Order: sequence, then C-alpha cells, then structure tokens
Amino acid sequence: MHQTGMLTQRQLIVTADDFGLTPEINAGIIEAHTRGILGSTALLMNGMATDEALRLIPKYPKLEVGIHLGIVEGLALGGQVNSLTDTLRYFGPERVCLHRAWPRFLLRYLSGRIDLEELEFELDLQLQRMRDAVGKIPFANGTQHLHLLPGITEVVVRLLRKHQVPSLRLPPRSQTIPGSWRRRHYNLALRLLGYRAARKARAAGLSTTDYFAGFDICGRLDTAALCKLLESMPKGTMELMTHPGHDCPYLRQHLGEGYRDFGWAGELAALVDPKAAQAVKQQGITLIQFKDLPILA
Repeated sequence: MHQTGMLTQRQLIVTADDFGLTPEINAGIIEAHTRGILGSTALLMNGMATDEALRLIPKYPKLEVGIHLGIVEGLALGGQVNSLTDTLRYFGPERVCLHRAWPRFLLRYLSGRIDLEELEFELDLQLQRMRDAVGKIPFANGTQHLHLLPGITEVVVRLLRKHQVPSLRLPPRSQTIPGSWRRRHYNLALRLLGYRAARKARAAGLSTTDYFAGFDICGRLDTAALCKLLESMPKGTMELMTHPGHDCPYLRQHLGEGYRDFGWAGELAALVDPKAAQAVKQQGITLIQFKDLPILA
C-alpha cells in the first residue's frame, strides 16, 4: 500500500509505545527522543503515569504524540466492571482495570464474550480525554495489536473518523529482522489481519506507512538487530515499533505474563546508541513522523 509516491527514498518513523504506562517508561521514552532516533510516541490515556506524561508533552515539542488505544492493560476509564475488565485490579484495589494481557482477552473475544459496544464506549472516552488534553491526535495504534481483530477494527476506524485522527498503524507488510525466526507464526497472523484491517482503513481514508517492523523483536531490540533492520529496510515508508524505558519492577511483579523478561533498558540503549544514528545516515534513511504522511481524506 504505497502512499508516498517517493519509492526511491527510505523514510522511517520510530515510535515508542506505552507512554504514560509508568514513570520508568516515560523517562526512557523522553531519553530515547532527546538522545536518540525516536521521533514519535503513542500515549496511553489509562496508564499509571498518564498525568505525568501529559505534563511532559509541552516540554518536548518535537516529540510527536499519538494515542495508544488501551484495549487491554490499563485502567478502565468507564469505571464499571464489564466484558473488558479483569478480576485482578493490578493498578490498585480501588480502580477497575482492563484485561491484563491479550491471551485472556482473545479467549473471551473468540467465545463472543467481548461486548463491542462497551469497547467503543471505552475507546471513545480515551480519545476524548486525549483531545481535551492535547488537541489534535496525529496517529493511533492499539495495545498488543488487538485493533486488527474483525469487529474491533471497525470500531477503531469509526472512532478515528469521529475524532479526526488521520493515521493508523497497520502491519500487512510486517518486516522481520534478517535471520530471525522469532514469533514467525504470530507475525504471519499479524500480516493476515493487517491486510483485512488495511482495506477497512483505506476505505475510510486513513493513512499508514508502507511497511511496519518491530513485532518479532518486541522487548528484545538491541543495537545489532536495529542496524540489521535498517540495512535491509525497503524503499518507501516504514514504522519501527519500540518500547524503550528503564526497568520497571512493578510491571514485572503485577503484569508478569507480558513483562517478566521484557527488555526496556536494552531497547533504550539501542535507540540512543550512536551506531543507530550512523546506520540511519549511511543507509540514506530520512527520519519522519506520522504528520509527514499524506492525508488521504
């Protein structure tokens, strides 16, 4: 799905997910932006440190901030126990939380126990909160790529049109680190779901990059893998998903299913490594942001 008309060039968006999740992750994202090649971040409106992230945004005007739609993980802004919420209140005993990870959410989704009207209400609250706080939202993606699931894609596309969000992460051309077979079966599923979601998004006038990368190395990105990816980057536009941060014992303890061996510090080290910036330059890659993509509608 080439959209730039500039296929002789390589243009890269480096995005950090989970801004607002915890103070440790907020600090790592800011460091990756000020010292490294990170240009964009996706903000959770229902994280433990969302308020802190909102206070940081005006201090770093060159950091592009989109929304990380909280389908799983994070507080339930609606505040009610429903099909989206977990029995475990992992962010404190008085706050209702969303399902803690994709496996339990997917099981409920496949058995028809996720109410899409409840999901639309929750995501609408998140989008409205962000618009009220920061104004225009340049792009969106979903926690753990669950926005790609049939039915959920339609909800997300409808809400992005409502809130005038022009771009959405879509991975039909998900790239892998050369020589890496990690998560290959999951990556195939991601691509297949991505193709369907891309058709829906394109019909609604949402823009995206030609390629996507970072799924197969999520939580384990290091300098060597990053440089391999940059060297093999195809012509066109590509988004690289990253998760920089400082170590977060709270998440390891309370959300161990997803974060027990997650390497935030390693991803941060890769993004600020001078070798990464040097590889970008040597490969003739231009760092851009979602606002630089053409608006389709």
